Amino acid sequence: YLAGGYTSEEGIMIGSDYERYNARLNLDQSFGDALTVSAGLNYINSQNNLLINGEQGAGGILTSIVFTPTTVDLAERDPETGELVNDAFVFANPLSVVENWKAPQDISRFVGSFTARAALTDFFTLRYGFGYDTYAMETAQFVPRGATGFPLGSARSYRRDNMLLNNDLVGNIEWGLGSAMDMTTAIGMNHTYTREENLFASASDLSPLTELVRGATQSASESMVETATLGVFGQQQFGYDQRFFLTGAVRWDASSTFGEDERWQLYPKVSGSWLLSEEDWFGEDGIAGWFQELRLRAALGYAGNQPPRDYAYARFSRYANTINVDRLGLTHVSTSGNPDLKPERQREFELGFDASLFDRVGVSFTYYDQRTEDLLLERPFAPSTGYGIRLDNVGILTNKGVELEVNTTNIDRENFRWNSTFIYSMNNNEMVELAGDPFSEGYNNWVIEGQPLGVFKISAFERDANGNIVEDDVGPVRADTTMIVGNPWPDFQASLRNEMRMGDFSLSFLLDGQFGHEIWNQTQRIMDIFGAGPLYDQLLRGEITPAYRSRVQGIWEAYLEDASFIKLRDVSLIYRVPSSIIDRVNLASLQLELKGRDLYTWTDYTGYDPEVNMFGLSTVARGTDFAVYPHARTFSFGIRATY
Repeated sequence: YLAGGYTSEEGIMIGSDYERYNARLNLDQSFGDALTVSAGLNYINSQNNLLINGEQGAGGILTSIVFTPTTVDLAERDPETGELVNDAFVFANPLSVVENWKAPQDISRFVGSFTARAALTDFFTLRYGFGYDTYAMETAQFVPRGATGFPLGSARSYRRDNMLLNNDLVGNIEWGLGSAMDMTTAIGMNHTYTREENLFASASDLSPLTELVRGATQSASESMVETATLGVFGQQQFGYDQRFFLTGAVRWDASSTFGEDERWQLYPKVSGSWLLSEEDWFGEDGIAGWFQELRLRAALGYAGNQPPRDYAYARFSRYANTINVDRLGLTHVSTSGNPDLKPERQREFELGFDASLFDRVGVSFTYYDQRTEDLLLERPFAPSTGYGIRLDNVGILTNKGVELEVNTTNIDRENFRWNSTFIYSMNNNEMVELAGDPFSEGYNNWVIEGQPLGVFKISAFERDANGNIVEDDVGPVRADTTMIVGNPWPDFQASLRNEMRMGDFSLSFLLDGQFGHEIWNQTQRIMDIFGAGPLYDQLLRGEITPAYRSRVQGIWEAYLEDASFIKLRDVSLIYRVPSSIIDRVNLASLQLELKGRDLYTWTDYTGYDPEVNMFGLSTVARGTDFAVYPHARTFSFGIRATY
């Protein structure tokens, strides 16, 4: 199998773009009935021209805009020189950044795999798998001389090289007891090794006529992180009379991230299912008239989590260079080492069923209860120790919820078929036990015992017994203390996909949404403060007083909004070229694809996009919008050919 692809995208911000090339090769070879080998190669190269995103003053396009009053004409130029006249508050003019600053990025990734499967006997097979993954990223930034904030110019260069090696060896024995009992025994091991190398260099007071890291003032730093995991496991599966199924397994894993006393951990699991539709009493009619298949299932298992790679050496204190007057030296960084760090330990119980009804409907339902002990989070550390934060085992977190999936065949005719898939999920998380005092992360997300992780605890409106906002002669009254007023986690999520096929054409579209959560609009708050937001517009129109505006700006709850949304996530139209045409050019198949993604959003949120978060994928700091680019509306056209 050989495939290749090319993608070219124009960014939603002027000056940003993306280009990608990729190639994939898969090979399979059998040596008789006893040995089968396969190999895969995948290479991807992407090139980007980046613009700074989020809360960044130095070159942040949206940041500079939200800090600039609307009375400032950012597009005004000197009629003689053509140079832009006005800065964006204390930041560089965003048009100057787009025209003169540069931030290219080049990423190359190679993924390779090899698998060998040997049937040593009729009942014993041995499988070995090897995976190799390399990632190389080069990112640079050039700021010309004369730029606001960088009068002498600035250049930076950053390179990251990642490597992942994975080895799996598994032996399977298939055997049984009589004709009714089937059993499979598996024993295996897994080993992973990762290495990340980083090299950063910067310079200011740049040499003339250069965009490289060459200047009067230079600095450089280098880091390397290595991790390794080793695990062994055993698993036993039982199947009785094609009705009852039971699986038990034990893993014994070790990670280099933890100290010797906590390195090895034991994780058992057990699961079972009962296929009721195979029972004699299920019958040909009655229940069987409704259900073609009905299965009950349950599972209980334990698993562990280790810190992200950035915290691979979290049990050690680390050091950085410093300058004391005119002397160089070393001082520890603000993050304290934690020699007693333990892995997170998760216990999850699941109960559910799978059913097939009327030959047209498939239903899958799951209830789960997950308990995470020794939750790993970064928390404040006593300043008297000389440190500020520490990765620690902070307590116990629970997640409980349900998942429902319904698949339907709405119409099934010779020339037209219509299928639908509906997915619903609900999750409630709670910090049931917290070691130590509550603490915050990000702007206003808090970890508090008895509350969901990352609730919004901020300055709030004073309210009466009926929940109405209290007002005085100036305007709404601010409560005396900060209060919990919102939750960044949705009450539930849902999606609906429809797929229709008529002749050689296929059409599909996906609607999905999240409901019942909040997002804090820091973008609008800053615009209101610096004369670019709706509150300032009200002041100019005489609808409010300066005292009212000042009061509201100090009540952060005023910028907490409902983040519920429904998105037309993707639409796809595919045309499969008839065989009467592709046979003439010796093709096995040929199809043309037209796709669109993030096409429309239904929401009451007043910002660009309710789905953004300036803190990325942070576990605690969630639901904050501050100068973050929205998800882009994209369109693509593709040709897929098989030889």
